[in-house]
Amino acid sequence: MSLETGPLKPSDAAAAADLERECFSDPWSLETVEQTIRRAEEGAGALSCGAFGVWEEERLIGVLFSMAVAGEGELHRIAVDAAHRGRGAALALMEVFFRWLKDCGCNTAFLEVREGNLPAIRLYEKCGFVLYGRRKGYYHAPEEDALLFRYQ
Repeated sequence: MSLETGPLKPSDAAAAADLERECFSDPWSLETVEQTIRRAEEGAGALSCGAFGVWEEERLIGVLFSMAVAGEGELHRIAVDAAHRGRGAALALMEVFFRWLKDCGCNTAFLEVREGNLPAIRLYEKCGFVLYGRRKGYYHAPEEDALLFRYQ
């Protein structure tokens, strides 16, 4: 499988929103995806947004959305098409995320994940994130705790 990563473009918004609906019980709307991609295209500032994709044979199979402010990054969303999971797409997106963090001058990053999302937790731990907390009942549909991870 040959993967290509890079910034999302406005023309990718519909496919990215489709991935959101496939992967999350609380998907971002097409409008939110479009706004995030536009903010990411505007470049660095006091608050920077990241919007990245991974493609296989020109088909968008994964997305990652992030934010950076005051030297700290936050991974907001990462989603990979179900048929392409376990084949390196999420790791490729994480590599792009870490390069982007460095470019933004971030030396730490945070994320939260459903406690039952074991594949994501394994990915984050493999990438060097460390569990530091929990938010009880944070997620809905179904209700579940959020595990809080930090990277330094």
